[in-house]
Amino acid sequence: MNKQRIPEHDIRAGLKRFMWSQYMHEIEKSPSPSRLSAGTQTLKQIERRTVIILYCVLYNDQIEILFVTESWLNSGIPNGLLDPNGKYNIVRRDRPIQRGGGVCIMIDKNFSYYEVPCETDGAVELIAIDIVLGLCKYRFVNVYRPPTRNTSASTDAKELLSCIKRLCSVRWPVTILGDFNCPDINWSDFSSPCDGVQDKILGCFCEFGMTQLVNTTTCNEHILDLLLTNEQLIYSTVYVDEPFANSDHNTVWFSIVDHRVPNLMFNKSLLTKYCWKKANFDGICERIMSIDWNAMMAVNFTADTL
Repeated sequence: MNKQRIPEHDIRAGLKRFMWSQYMHEIEKSPSPSRLSAGTQTLKQIERRTVIILYCVLYNDQIEILFVTESWLNSGIPNGLLDPNGKYNIVRRDRPIQRGGGVCIMIDKNFSYYEVPCETDGAVELIAIDIVLGLCKYRFVNVYRPPTRNTSASTDAKELLSCIKRLCSVRWPVTILGDFNCPDINWSDFSSPCDGVQDKILGCFCEFGMTQLVNTTTCNEHILDLLLTNEQLIYSTVYVDEPFANSDHNTVWFSIVDHRVPNLMFNKSLLTKYCWKKANFDGICERIMSIDWNAMMAVNFTADTL
């Protein structure tokens, strides 16, 4: 029987920054005792541009996963306002007290997912999900780190990295994305100032073999919005686009290659397997030893360039 080609589908995803500052301010001023009706009523009074653009992105652009940093959401804004058509499952972490900040992930309901618990204090704004595609599982960690420069910045960064390290300690591919507010990290040569924050963040990503895929500035000539992964080959497209609504950060779009196989194709005769017990291991070792790995790694920094 001839082998059939496994179909591939690019899952469209985006990293956006909302900055709903005006919307949040108006909701907080609303005297209505019902938060839901307050949000609906306020929506009629303020500029609708942000909400309309969000709906266009979700329903017209066919976005399947949307990652949001600095969402400015709180308990007064229900999920139904973000997605009135009920097309997405929404995972969010709002700031409990202060305005601003927050992270959110919107996942098309056609995808199986579950939220990954990660116990953190209030200073860490982070959520993580595992998405299951056929026989494969992928972890996504959405992060917002405020641009703090006070004495607690080092402590907050340590708590953030502790959580990230726990989330990265799995056998399936991990992607970390969001706004880390690290303007002084040079991603072309993986260098940073020794300030106790940016160098620690860079060191953590290097420890887990992460590759940073955003190569264009996203805010004020800096790459603040990051897309880091330990499995670069699952990404077919990554590019930076114009900001969302009134945001001061550009949007990062990316596509994930979906290797899901229909059930009818799970046939042993269609799968390729290698018989390793019959391999010529002496020949393999001889071939590996003949390669000048130092010279190769000096000019090739990713698997794609090897």
